[in-house]
Amino acid sequence: MVEYQPLTTRHPFSIKNSSISSSFQILFHLHFPQCWQQPSFFFIVQIFQHPMSISTCLFVCFSQQILLFIFRSYYLFCAVLFVFSVTKPRSLIIKSALLFTPQTCARSLRHSKDETFRKDFLPNSRLFLQKDDLNMSEWNRLSHFTGPFGFMQNEYKVKLIPKPKEPLLHPKAGGDGCVTCAVVGTGGILYGSKMGEEIDAHDYVFRMNGAVIKGFEEDVGRRTSVYVHTSYAIVYSVKKLAQHGFTSAPHDEGIKYVMIPEGMRDHYWIEALLKGNRVPQKYYPTPFNQSNFYVLHPDFLRYLRNRFIMSETLKTKHWWLFRPTNGAFTLLLALHTCDTVDAYGFMTNDYAKYSNYYVEKFQKTNVIFYINHDLNVEKDLWHRLHDSKIIKLAKSNGVMY
Repeated sequence: MVEYQPLTTRHPFSIKNSSISSSFQILFHLHFPQCWQQPSFFFIVQIFQHPMSISTCLFVCFSQQILLFIFRSYYLFCAVLFVFSVTKPRSLIIKSALLFTPQTCARSLRHSKDETFRKDFLPNSRLFLQKDDLNMSEWNRLSHFTGPFGFMQNEYKVKLIPKPKEPLLHPKAGGDGCVTCAVVGTGGILYGSKMGEEIDAHDYVFRMNGAVIKGFEEDVGRRTSVYVHTSYAIVYSVKKLAQHGFTSAPHDEGIKYVMIPEGMRDHYWIEALLKGNRVPQKYYPTPFNQSNFYVLHPDFLRYLRNRFIMSETLKTKHWWLFRPTNGAFTLLLALHTCDTVDAYGFMTNDYAKYSNYYVEKFQKTNVIFYINHDLNVEKDLWHRLHDSKIIKLAKSNGVMY
């Protein structure tokens, strides 16, 4: 059994894991690059490159102390803001979040005895973004973080997002009080698995991106209850997979659509969608029902990254490119809205045996490791969660690991 790695030992921003100076370097390079660009810092460096009189030197020295005080105060402010946002985001922890929190299911993953999971897992997290919760102060706080973890370089579009009228999921009437969920990825491991009937037997079925169903029902099932996507994912998937019958998002009755606000294009997409523009609306059922549309909160996405999928990429110059995959966000969202979670079509240790996607049934393609995701970290997480009996991870021969 692989031990679930504690947050305190894998958190690259923890003071315990690095020197004070290296922690500050990581802090500024990862989240506050603008702090290094303050005029006072460069003024101090530049002014001493020129000869000057004693009186001028005294004046400059005095000015230097004032400017250093201002700069260090700003430095401290950035550090406090960063530490607070990593540990307990202001709008994330135990607000009146609109979500179903299972209480009656004896086998709920919320009853896990795994201490490190219990430490990392925040069962009452704020999941969704809505216009009523956001003012300019909150926007300015979130503007310190790049998308999808904040609003850096984005415009103020969130004011259009309606407040959800109901939780994402409800317990099924007449059941045992447990909400059972299947999360279906797009991995080639699903082809030939014949898991479709098992998948559809769950209360809810989560899918994401290019969720091709027609022609693959025996392996991937027929139902979709929650579809998670970005604007790019849905447009690109339609373009790439139209030949396989994927021409829009799934249209199941009562389906919930969950948007990951990855960047500015997603905010423009949300604005156009909610204003009735036909370009984004053609990917959804007609008429489009806004009450079935949800937008994930950047604090929730940042919490998922910081506590579950911290990658070494965040310590490199490519830090700003990294984020978990849509599949990872979807599976972790299910962990926060379901009692039991079974994962299908996700990366496993024997991934090299299968094609990249299950639709590639007549060819063998290889998984490509791009810099913006860390598939190995995600793969190891799924195995740790399975070994800790928090999820069940499916393999291709129709059984769970």
